[in-house]
Amino acid sequence: MHKKLSADPNALIFGIISLIVVFLGCCCGPFVVASIILSVVGLVLANKSLREYKLAPEDYDSTSKNNVYVAKVINIIALVLSLLFLIVFILKIAFFGNVLTSGLMKDILNNREQWEQIDDSISKINFDSIVEENSRYIDTLKVESEKE
Repeated sequence: MHKKLSADPNALIFGIISLIVVFLGCCCGPFVVASIILSVVGLVLANKSLREYKLAPEDYDSTSKNNVYVAKVINIIALVLSLLFLIVFILKIAFFGNVLTSGLMKDILNNREQWEQIDDSISKINFDSIVEENSRYIDTLKVESEKE
């Protein structure tokens, strides 16, 4: 009597779920990572079962071996697609992060130039000429009030 390999249905299920996850969540990083994990688990199960088959091929059904081989191929395809989507996701984050950062840096530099202009205009003010009429004056050491 021939029996099924241990990963006959499981590796195929992991591969199919991994493909579904990578295509449904191709624009989001966490889904791509989940797809990578699922495809790696399916690939490990498939490889383990194929090693079992190589050790004792007469004990296992050949259709079970074919199913596991198909599962291995599907998991490899899912892994490659997941890695490609992960690379695209990383490049997208790097590009948009760079765009946002450069925009913020322009704002910061523009604000710095404005503050430098304000500092220059403040330093040009002649404090001796600022005297309010008969009540207060500004001295470099203290502010005093005159009483008549």
